[in-house]
Amino acid sequence: MKRWSDMTTHFSGADLEQIVRDAVEKAIERSLESGSIQPITDNDMKASIAGRKPTTLDWFSTAKNYATFSDINKDYEQVLDYAKTHRIK
Repeated sequence: MKRWSDMTTHFSGADLEQIVRDAVEKAIERSLESGSIQPITDNDMKASIAGRKPTTLDWFSTAKNYATFSDINKDYEQVLDYAKTHRIK
């Protein structure tokens, strides 16, 4: 599990769900082609991960800009701290 978590840093729960769905789809396609049930493989998961980027990065970019330039009440200060700690640009 650690291996998959290292490969999906900053992915949201929805991102992870889609990665699994993509891998399942690949296994289903192989199953239909071969005529027998095919399991999800490491290669299916790796290909699914490689085909996606974390959607949270776009949100962090927007939130970081807001926190930097418009956050009068400092409501988004934690976003800046998190982004700095986790090296999100």
